[in-house]
Amino acid sequence: MMSIGIQFISGMFETTTPVVKLTKSRNGNTGTATFIFYNPTTFRQWDNSIYPMRPVEGMYFVWDGKEELTTKDVTVIYNRGQPFLIRSVCIFKTPTDWYHFLKFMDAYSKERGLYFAEENPFF
Repeated sequence: MMSIGIQFISGMFETTTPVVKLTKSRNGNTGTATFIFYNPTTFRQWDNSIYPMRPVEGMYFVWDGKEELTTKDVTVIYNRGQPFLIRSVCIFKTPTDWYHFLKFMDAYSKERGLYFAEENPFF
């Protein structure tokens, strides 16, 4: 059982590894995280009728069985009438929110085998 993960529908963990882009304010206290999930498992679970089709209404960061962070800025992109991509933007307006998000991402990345690569503007 997953102890940490991302859900688009309550109770259904998304297992697709996202592409995540982070930006932070000049003072480092606030920031934005953009998540892109290509062919997320949320759509495949609908196809297999494991779960009844329900709309994606948000992205929920779940940690130790409780919802820790939420964003409603979620866009489902369709190709030829079929959903294939979810894009979500999280804006963290306080140092506490930003810190809490980074703490979540640290644990999530360790569980999922993700790593951080800083963008180099000179290449």
